[in-house]
Amino acid sequence: MQWSFSTNVRAYQPTVADGVVYVGEQGGAFHALDAASGEVLWSRPATLRFGTAPVVSNRTVTLVGDDSVVAYDTATGDERWTVTPPGARASVPPTHDSDGETVFFGASQRPTPQTDPDPVYDRVYAVDRQTGDEVWNVSIGGDDVDDYDDWAVPEAVVADAGRVFVSTEQSELVVLDAEDGSVLWRRRFSSTTSHAERPVVAGERVFQVLDGVGYVLDVETGTEEWQALGEYPPAVAGDTSYWVGHSTVVARDVADGAVRWRLQIPTEGCLRTPAVGDDVLYVPTGCGSTKANVHAIDATDGCWLGSFELESSNATTPVVSDDSVFVGGLNGAANVWSLSAAGADDSS
Repeated sequence: MQWSFSTNVRAYQPTVADGVVYVGEQGGAFHALDAASGEVLWSRPATLRFGTAPVVSNRTVTLVGDDSVVAYDTATGDERWTVTPPGARASVPPTHDSDGETVFFGASQRPTPQTDPDPVYDRVYAVDRQTGDEVWNVSIGGDDVDDYDDWAVPEAVVADAGRVFVSTEQSELVVLDAEDGSVLWRRRFSSTTSHAERPVVAGERVFQVLDGVGYVLDVETGTEEWQALGEYPPAVAGDTSYWVGHSTVVARDVADGAVRWRLQIPTEGCLRTPAVGDDVLYVPTGCGSTKANVHAIDATDGCWLGSFELESSNATTPVVSDDSVFVGGLNGAANVWSLSAAGADDSS
């Protein structure tokens, strides 16, 4: 451990940019910490949606509040703008994204005649990163708003290479043109309502996990290339994807899914979404009653390198930056930890 920072309850997924760690907590605060020392640069009160991860673009950091998206100046922490979707019971999922100039987010809502005469339940918004002004908004649902099967409640939004990838509660991945919000393609994976994990876009492919199955699709057309078992979104680096099951990590070729190596990690809980950096895979654990760990694994051959035990029973996905690994605790002492990357010093 290089340093730790205590939060009141849960520490959500951190984001690191330009030597600063941005992290929100369930206790109602949002912090900017010096990545090298853990010193607090600024803190602001914030009512955050559970699990929200900050998104940094140039001098603006955005995050999802209880029912809105809020933007702060990265240097001062001053609030720049807030966007709250219209209608009754607006609900913004915690995962949003930015392509630099535009922030994209979804909202499940029931508009009212007073706020919005267009009776749709679900939308994706694009707003200007600097001002919060709306660039476009589109409905991604079906034609019959009274039929639940035609809903498309957004759960996660990812922007990449001029496209906006939206996973929905209705077992669907909808891909929009970032310029105008038009639908490029959509893929329905199941006829039932299922929780869709955050999509992972890597080069020519997009990875989508639903109900323990990972689907690998062509990014241009949505054509399925292969499937794999996986509980959480994989980490992808170069030509290898890394998948986790309950207690197993599997490295697969991104082109055809061929297994390169497999490693069993004994745990009373479960393995969660991994991260990879400098040929090392970092796998957090959670879901159990014992303390969580972050395991370091050689990404090339699957050799276990070491682990760090957290004062928490659940861990966020690690964030690898330079020679450090940052992780938040979702239970227990609720810290944010800075760890030395595996191989960065003798102690690792």
